[in-house]
Amino acid sequence: MLDLARSGELASTLPVVRDERIGELEAARREVMQLGHRATMERLGIELRIGDARDLHLDEPADLVTSNTVLEHIDPEVLVGILVAFRLNSRPGTVMSHLVDLCDHYAYVDDTVDVYQFLTFDERRWRWIDNSLQPMNRLRVHQYRELYEAAGVPITEEQRGEGAPEDLAGVELAPPFDSMDPRDVACKSVLLVTRF
Repeated sequence: MLDLARSGELASTLPVVRDERIGELEAARREVMQLGHRATMERLGIELRIGDARDLHLDEPADLVTSNTVLEHIDPEVLVGILVAFRLNSRPGTVMSHLVDLCDHYAYVDDTVDVYQFLTFDERRWRWIDNSLQPMNRLRVHQYRELYEAAGVPITEEQRGEGAPEDLAGVELAPPFDSMDPRDVACKSVLLVTRF
């Protein structure tokens, strides 16, 4: 955020951004190691709530809803409920931004695993491989769009990360991935932005 503020890009995207809030954010970055993360968040007016996001009820609508590589770990039925809760706790002007990592996360810890390997297993086999600590829902871009639509949340901007159909050469995709649009299957990340 601070880099975007310095470059001027933040002001062009969010013209209502207040200079004093940028100053508070700069001070927080300087002092976080002394104050600690929780105290720094409180100082910025960020309230930490632990619980099921589907039960979220804010006194005032949120200005920003964001996550970074979280949605790919949430069951689709649960995810729809979370998106509904985010919509209900927003107002005109609220920005929602979610970066979704569409790669096999085992590839980050095992060099023998390809980023598409988890798409080579049918659902039955995948249930044996996936884990409950950090499950991967294996949803592809068009499926996220469908979940947003089911939740009544518009996507106003979609930025795809790398990954092209030719990257799938030699990968034996399991159903249903073998019948999906190769552009969606190959996409390695997507940023989904909503401006309510």
